Amino acid sequence: MEQAAGGFDTKAFLTARFTDREADIELPGLEEWMPGGKTAVFTVRGLTGEEVARVREAVELNSSIDAVASKVSGFGQYAAGLLMNVFGMMDPVGGSVPDGHVYFIAVVRQGCVSPKLDQEMAVKFGREYPIQFGMVAKKILELTGLGRVAKEKRQAS
Repeated sequence: MEQAAGGFDTKAFLTARFTDREADIELPGLEEWMPGGKTAVFTVRGLTGEEVARVREAVELNSSIDAVASKVSGFGQYAAGLLMNVFGMMDPVGGSVPDGHVYFIAVVRQGCVSPKLDQEMAVKFGREYPIQFGMVAKKILELTGLGRVAKEKRQAS
């Protein structure tokens, strides 16, 4: 077996098949949106490397849109607002969305399994229930940090 000095079995790792690491998270405070007033339970999963890159790209896009909007603001607030609305980066009071919030929106969109949240729903959830939204994002990031799960346990080499 090909093993690094620390014993990492690269051959087994390369041949392993992985699946998402998932968890259910209870979200108190959302009972009014649940049948029978039950506690809301969301199913989330860790992100893959490619999804983490997409999250970073969403933040970069947000920063780029802010830069372009500031350049076109000389053409009037309407032009700047229109540009930001086209890309969905406008907050309800007319300003840009902070990069940190864009990061969490992208994390929640990618990692929320049930219910599945699109951009509009993730933005609204983050705005209306910021603590529960943060709980979901934190759990997704925690699962991401643990990595995906190997479908079969590796054999001792």
